[in-house]
Amino acid sequence: MPNNQTTQASLDGKSIKSNNTKVQTVKVLDLNVPASFNMQLLQNNYSSDWLSIKNSMYEGEMMLSTGENGYISSIKVRGEIANHIEKTYLISKFGNDINFPWDDPKPQLQPIECFMDCMRGQPLNGWIVAGCLTICGWKSI
Repeated sequence: MPNNQTTQASLDGKSIKSNNTKVQTVKVLDLNVPASFNMQLLQNNYSSDWLSIKNSMYEGEMMLSTGENGYISSIKVRGEIANHIEKTYLISKFGNDINFPWDDPKPQLQPIECFMDCMRGQPLNGWIVAGCLTICGWKSI
């Protein structure tokens, strides 16, 4: 019996040989959710699909989940961006207890300015608000 096993497959009449199988794992990071992310969303016990996030340096995806009360209970990220942040990233950006100046056209803090720009013209839907809050945390990575 030979030491090196090979596998063969046929695709449209073309033979493919492979000596190695490579499995790639994707890191998923579950972030600590700031207490200030306590807006009630429309669905209880719900998870969004993986949503694409990009900034000038990194790409990745995020998933938002709610608990029984409809508040954000989990924010997960995966992909390249997960390698460049830590679990406490959103708390360090937004703090654990903040008030958003909804009517202030020129907020003072960078993440809040991003949030206001993200929300401009959008319906006040809980998932859009949560997405803007989360995405704006990564703008300054």
